[in-house]
Amino acid sequence: MNVITFLESAKPKNEYTEVTREMRNFIGDKHAKRNLSKLLGSELAKTIYSIAQPEIDRVSAIISRVQVAIDYSLSGKALDDYKAVVDEFKNDAFFSTGEIINFTTRGQQSFAYDDYHAYDVTETILHCADDDVVIFKVPYILYTNGVDKSLSFTYPDEGSSGGLASIVFVDNPKRKTYAPKVGFSKFMYIYTSELNLSSEQIFNNIINEIEKGETPLSGGGLPGWG
Repeated sequence: MNVITFLESAKPKNEYTEVTREMRNFIGDKHAKRNLSKLLGSELAKTIYSIAQPEIDRVSAIISRVQVAIDYSLSGKALDDYKAVVDEFKNDAFFSTGEIINFTTRGQQSFAYDDYHAYDVTETILHCADDDVVIFKVPYILYTNGVDKSLSFTYPDEGSSGGLASIVFVDNPKRKTYAPKVGFSKFMYIYTSELNLSSEQIFNNIINEIEKGETPLSGGGLPGWG
């Protein structure tokens, strides 16, 4: 990512600004300006950065508001809290775990997938300008013997699964700031077989299923997501 692609990514969608890991890495890259200078020359690079600086500062401020949660997600305490919550819920009838085969990236989305489902586990910082609320969510991924492994936790909700061990932090100046913790959130999923399809192909498949009176995500029943 360079300053041009950063500005395009940082552009608010309606009232929301989504800050990806790639954007965080760009802001933390001490060599970004030097690399742009090699391509465009120092004077032009300096001008571009001068124009971009307010936006860089805005996104940096968003990140700083959830930094405590980022630090927590990388800490040993988060792993200990994760294990404790697993022990608490492992006998729940609606609680199930599954071995993740691998991880993949499509565009800006990251997926953890097994034989059947690909869960959207994209790390997300989302800022709502209307309410000035910042949300940070990151799925907790276990590292076992140097190999990425994750546990998926599913609930009877069509089109999404309950994600245990998602580090969730909400910063809202209108009320007390929440401490980051291991908790539940929702992860959207597609079928693993759809990972190689384009977004347009997936959309067309959903339309076809709706027209046939099927629930797109379960393949049967009434239209809709229940």
